[in-house]
Amino acid sequence: MPNGTDDIRELEQLDINYFLHPTSSIQQQQDAGPAFIFKEGECIYLEDGKGREYIMFPINIVAINPL
Repeated sequence: MPNGTDDIRELEQLDINYFLHPTSSIQQQQDAGPAFIFKEGECIYLEDGKGREYIMFPINIVAINPL
């Protein structure tokens, strides 16, 4: 697990070089890089490489298709 700023930068560079995001153009990905990279999480709580915290909300609970 990454534990420092250099590790996060390395992950960002790997993301730019090798990962295609379905919601952004390749040029946008090459220019801006990833919006965030999660470095750790516990239960529903996630933390990105810049220390910002997020709550993971399972979308399948909301997107119910009644029969």
